[in-house]
Amino acid sequence: MVRAFCACVRLTFRTATDIELPEDFVPVPQDGEVEEFMLLPIPEVIDRLGEFKPNCAVIVVHFLIRHGLVTPDTEPDYLAIVKAMNRRQ
Repeated sequence: MVRAFCACVRLTFRTATDIELPEDFVPVPQDGEVEEFMLLPIPEVIDRLGEFKPNCAVIVVHFLIRHGLVTPDTEPDYLAIVKAMNRRQ
């Protein structure tokens, strides 16, 4: 699942920050780079990881791990993913 996607992505990024937004917040694409925003349940996000741009998917995987939604119990390659995400390039 997660590992299959991560295996083909260069797992590098600088930092990620969570921002709490009001429940009624609706993001609007403004830069032409994003076609639309969708609110998806976590299982669907995981199932659709391969549809994300690689640089975006890495941030999503990082979020899932930090929030305990992907764990050693749910992902057989958890340690390899975490190790790759923390590797210095």
